Amino acid sequence: MKPFEIILTTTALKEALDQIAIANRGRHTQCTGLTKASIQNRFKDKVHESVYQELDPFRVAEETLSDIKLQKDINFLEVVLRKAAYELYISKTWSYLEGLLRVEEENLKQEKEMICKHRRNAITFEGCKKKMGKKFTKFDVKLRLVDEVLADVKNDLKNIAQINEMEVSLVQKWEQTRFDQAQLLHDKDEKELCKQQKLFVHKIESEQRLIHDIEAYNNIQIKDYEDQIDFWERKYTLELAELNKKIKNLSSAIFEVCKKHERHQDIWTKRQEYIDEYKERKERERREYEIEQNRINSAIKIQAWWRGVMVRRHLGPYRRKKKGKKGGKKGK
Repeated sequence: MKPFEIILTTTALKEALDQIAIANRGRHTQCTGLTKASIQNRFKDKVHESVYQELDPFRVAEETLSDIKLQKDINFLEVVLRKAAYELYISKTWSYLEGLLRVEEENLKQEKEMICKHRRNAITFEGCKKKMGKKFTKFDVKLRLVDEVLADVKNDLKNIAQINEMEVSLVQKWEQTRFDQAQLLHDKDEKELCKQQKLFVHKIESEQRLIHDIEAYNNIQIKDYEDQIDFWERKYTLELAELNKKIKNLSSAIFEVCKKHERHQDIWTKRQEYIDEYKERKERERREYEIEQNRINSAIKIQAWWRGVMVRRHLGPYRRKKKGKKGGKKGK
């Protein structure tokens, strides 16, 4: 922007601020934010009030407080103009104001959407209200039926209470009669038990005397057994000493016998070794004799076989002798 335009714009903004200050009656603004609140936060209470407007008795009174909204708008406008004038003076731009306008456009779009949603919700609310009215009529009919059933139940309860009272009185009389009968039987049983108690006391006394006599007899028997135990213990001690002496003598005799056995065992071992050597030597001689006899027999058999072969084949001294010519010359 040109400097002249900036000066004119700044002057116009200052005049607007002065007019706002006059309209605000010289009070200092309380708006410290740079942007408005979100659409949801600003219209949440209004939507809530529109839904429950029939239940809110102060709705008319709140409409009279529109001056508060006007005051807030004046404060917001004053802050915006001050920021715009300051930005124009410092940076010679309208970026803050342009951004604020874009935000306002978005807010207006959101407000339109919220209004449309509010209208649709109002229509839906009316439809739901009609449906709920129909359901309430049905519930009234059901409630009347339930009241009639409750009245019948109350009458039945009264009848049952009267019947129960009569039954209780009869049961009490019956129980009293049973109690009297049981009391008579109890008294009779008590007398019999007293008689049995006396008999048992007499039996207990006689049994106690018997127990005393048995204890005296047992004491005598115990003393006798103790004397016998002492006698047998002394006898056991003496016999044990004699047996230990015999065992000692036998142990020494066994020791001597073991020594003799060891000596005899050594002698037997030596002689057994000599016998084993003798048997081994005889066995070798027997095997050598058998081998020699086998050789002799084999040689005899071979000689006999060879002699037979020579005889059969006329070999050696067994050849056939040549026969001489028989007779002389023939005469004329």
